Amino acid sequence: LTENRAHLSRRCLKLSAAFGGLNAALVIGAAGETPSVASRVPLPVAVRVLGEAVSEGDPALVARAGPAAAGMAERADSLSELVLAAVARLVQDSGVTLPERTAVIVGTTLATIDVNERFDQRRRRGLPVEPRRFPATSPSLCASVCSIAWGLRGPAFSVGAPCDVADAALNVASILLRAGDVPAALVVWAEDAGPVGVELCRAAGRKPSLRGARAALLAGPDQDLGPNARGLSTILCPADPDRGAWVRLLG
Repeated sequence: LTENRAHLSRRCLKLSAAFGGLNAALVIGAAGETPSVASRVPLPVAVRVLGEAVSEGDPALVARAGPAAAGMAERADSLSELVLAAVARLVQDSGVTLPERTAVIVGTTLATIDVNERFDQRRRRGLPVEPRRFPATSPSLCASVCSIAWGLRGPAFSVGAPCDVADAALNVASILLRAGDVPAALVVWAEDAGPVGVELCRAAGRKPSLRGARAALLAGPDQDLGPNARGLSTILCPADPDRGAWVRLLG
C-alpha cells in the first residue's frame, strides 16, 4: 500500500470507497494457509434477546435512542427504516446496553430490489437524482445506518440467500462471536417486500415475502449487557448448525 511496485503477497484485501465512506471486504489468502482463527478456542454463543417483529418503520421509537438515531431515522430508506425499528424495539423492550463493538448483521432475500426499481424508473423518466440523497441501492447500507444510529463500532453488513436467510445471518454472527472478534452481534431479518420483490418471488415459484423485520441479540452467556437488562435468555447456539437449526432453536 505504500509503494507502487511488483510484490509477491500472501493475502489480498479489497477496499471500496464511495460517498465519503470506506469498507473492506474480500480477503483472499494463498492456498494452504491456515487462518489464525482456527487456532483459537471457540467461545460459547447464546441468543440473549429475541425481539418482537415489526411491519413498518417507527421513527419516534428509534429517536429515543438519541440524536444520532433520530437523524438516521429521519432520512432512512425503506429497508433501513425496518432494520432501525426492529433494533429499537429489541433495545426498548429488553433494556440492554449494546457493547461498543457490537456487530450488525442483516439477513435479507429481497434486499434493495424495489429501491433499485424506483431509482431506475426515475432515471428512465429523465429525472435527476438529488446529490444529497443518493439512492440506497446497497443492501449493506441498512446495517451501517443501524450501527451509526447506536454508536457501534463493530462490523456491519448484510448477507443474502434465496432461502434460509435467517440461518445465513445467524451463522455469520456466530462465527464472529466464537472467534472472539466481537462481544455481541445484532442479527436482523428484514424484507422490504414491494411490488417488484413480490412478483419475483411468484415468478420463482416461491411464496412472496412479507414486509417486516425482527432482531435478535447474540452474545456470550456471561456477557454483561448493562444494569437495566431484563428478560435475558442463555439459549446456547448450535456449534455446527445444519439447515433449519436456527429456525428450530428460535421457533
